[in-house]
Amino acid sequence: MISLDHSISDNRSDSVHRMKKYAALVDELHILVFGGHEGHWSEGNLFIYSVPTNSKIAAFFSARRIGKKIVREKQIDVITSQDPFFTGFLGFLIKRAGTGLNIELHGDYYNGKFWHDKSPWWPLRLRLGQFVMRRADGIRVVSERQRKSLIEKLKIPAEKITKVPVYVPVNAQITESAIDLHSKFHTPWIILCIGGLRLEKNFIAAIKAMPKILEECPGAHLVIIGGGPEERRLKGYAGRRGLSDNVHFLGVMNHNKTMAYLGQADLLLIPSLSESWSRVAVEAASGGVPVAMNNVGLANEVLLGGESGEVFASPAPENIAEAVTKILKDGILANRYRAAAKAAVAKLLAEAETLNLIKESWEKAKI
Repeated sequence: MISLDHSISDNRSDSVHRMKKYAALVDELHILVFGGHEGHWSEGNLFIYSVPTNSKIAAFFSARRIGKKIVREKQIDVITSQDPFFTGFLGFLIKRAGTGLNIELHGDYYNGKFWHDKSPWWPLRLRLGQFVMRRADGIRVVSERQRKSLIEKLKIPAEKITKVPVYVPVNAQITESAIDLHSKFHTPWIILCIGGLRLEKNFIAAIKAMPKILEECPGAHLVIIGGGPEERRLKGYAGRRGLSDNVHFLGVMNHNKTMAYLGQADLLLIPSLSESWSRVAVEAASGGVPVAMNNVGLANEVLLGGESGEVFASPAPENIAEAVTKILKDGILANRYRAAAKAAVAKLLAEAETLNLIKESWEKAKI
């Protein structure tokens, strides 16, 4: 396995706990990881090799050298990479005759314009991914949306693709408390956004929708949990539009505390331009929080527009405002969405079933 998750190098991390579950599926699991603690360690049949990332070019050639050695000496059956770009291309270079290549596609990179327009380099990156996936022996995606885009747009054979929805543990106990947001802001309505403050999360559109939302639902408050490079721009926009009293940034917090705030929300808003799946939508639905989201990720696959939530066709501020106010103003509709969404996520695969599908995707890639 080739990964960019540097926390895997720390044998105390949550990521390693997940890797141990993957290792239980196979005879041996060797993971080449970029960043984190330099060196290597092993436990049972799990082997971790860390590559320092002081220089991206040096890291790539170092990883290629280490990877080739692992593949040769350990007689690796399948290489799996966490994306079709940097790690996927590396996997393509280090594979040898008799070694299969499996590509994991976590982002919805080929469906929509966002990733094409992200930067001048992204079209080249997407072409690289297309080159790698066409030469892969197996591909793992998380949604039907991704599967269809690979088949229809990239002409990837359907038999190469395994769909494995993201497993989200939804019954974890919340051990942290959170300030009562309704009391703090003296409001009947809390609209919550959760995620990294990055362009693709499109929280700017949620803020732009607030004037219209406030016309329909006076006193509503938008609360944003997360941090990132867009924070200054988002706060600046809210201030210039006179929305600082109704738009609040709570910053980065651990998952448990985030869930404590999510349980208070009257609505979870997901205006993202791109989502691979949306873990937080599953968590909200499981906890009885209505969801309004853009037509990305699990939208219209698990969360069905008009049945178990509001799904807007495009994240224009007017569409967001319409979806949000529809739920906030209609308690009967909100309750119907709560019940339907909770039932929908209850049908998602259990952890054991998810792990079996992951193993199946690896076996599919064996030569």
